[in-house]
Amino acid sequence: MKRVLERIKTKHLFIALLILLRIIFIYYATKYEQTYLKKDSNHYLILSESIRNYFFNDELKDFWMPTTRTMGYPIILSLLGKISNVENYLYINLIVDLTSSVVLFKTIGQLTENKSVQYLGLVLFLVNPNVLISSSQIMTESLSLLFFLLSFCFLIRGDPRSILIAGLSIAIFSFMKPMGHLLLFLAIIVGAYWFRFRLKKILLLSCIPVVCMLGVSYNNHLQYESFFYSTSSYFHIQWFNGASSALCNKLDFDQLEVVEPGYVFDEWKKTLDNETLSTSGLFIDELKESSSDGLFKNIRCKFISVSHSIVWNFFGVRSANWSETYLSSSFVKSVIYYSYFYVLLSASSLLYFVFRERRPSLYPIIFLIVAYTFITSITLPYGNARTRVLIEPFNVIITSCLLYEISFKKREVNEEH
Repeated sequence: MKRVLERIKTKHLFIALLILLRIIFIYYATKYEQTYLKKDSNHYLILSESIRNYFFNDELKDFWMPTTRTMGYPIILSLLGKISNVENYLYINLIVDLTSSVVLFKTIGQLTENKSVQYLGLVLFLVNPNVLISSSQIMTESLSLLFFLLSFCFLIRGDPRSILIAGLSIAIFSFMKPMGHLLLFLAIIVGAYWFRFRLKKILLLSCIPVVCMLGVSYNNHLQYESFFYSTSSYFHIQWFNGASSALCNKLDFDQLEVVEPGYVFDEWKKTLDNETLSTSGLFIDELKESSSDGLFKNIRCKFISVSHSIVWNFFGVRSANWSETYLSSSFVKSVIYYSYFYVLLSASSLLYFVFRERRPSLYPIIFLIVAYTFITSITLPYGNARTRVLIEPFNVIITSCLLYEISFKKREVNEEH
């Protein structure tokens, strides 16, 4: 009994140490503007200055930012701006990440009913470098991760109340990131195929997020005379088409059409007349048409683009972001090496459960990782490891199961001898 208590105490002390180190990391990140302020951060901060002006203004001339960004995160920043300085917003990320760790702990418990795997998962999440670097930036990733994870935590339970809460989580996510339709699509597949949801449960899951996304689309229609949830998907598909065309001409991923998100968009704008550029409805309708034009051309080069993006999205370690922290260059190198090790461990765990050890309880998790990675890779021709943040908890679940299995088998061998 005493030994068990000592082991429990050691676990809790180790987790407390990891949380303390995270607090210290965030504290020093607040002192270094280059760490917490990025290009996207500035966009969100500008939008947060006047929610009414940017999201509920029929006469808005500078309409590009509020059509690509959803209003949820700017609203939160606007509220925080009334009580705190910009750098202190990072403490919200800290609180949210710790909340996510608790949700992940419970989710692993639902899937495995194994405390050891739960604690392994908790530790792996707290030492995840991709989640950690995101928490040091004024970006949507921490909050989006929480609601992405919450939606599946409640989806797994399967009772009507939990399904309704899962739908609510998807709805809130849809206000944070312009990817609510993607999350709802994945949740419906998981619910219908693996958890055998009938039509009633699917409708229960879908009702709140669909109403919310339709509400956003209708508000956009009132403001911009064009019905859409977000122009982000049109922008990215246009980039995808332009990048694949450039790759067919020259297989070089350092071309501006491929590596720079706004290059294809800016070149396209040069072809428009002044009336289209200044009229939101005409401009957005032209963007919709441009994104669909060439969608089924250059298929071979699109395949090359997606393949490159998948590798970058799954194996990228965000070395540029780490080099912009207050950490010394030698320590940053160590973090990058560790990040590669962490990513390879996640990939190995995924491959192990796909090809060697068949475990039905993990199939929905594997599907989420694979489907999300593939779909996001289509819209990012060059790739960006930041997109992986939202599925890091699911990578953690797979990895913790593998590490436990290795430990369990090793124990069995030792007992035999």
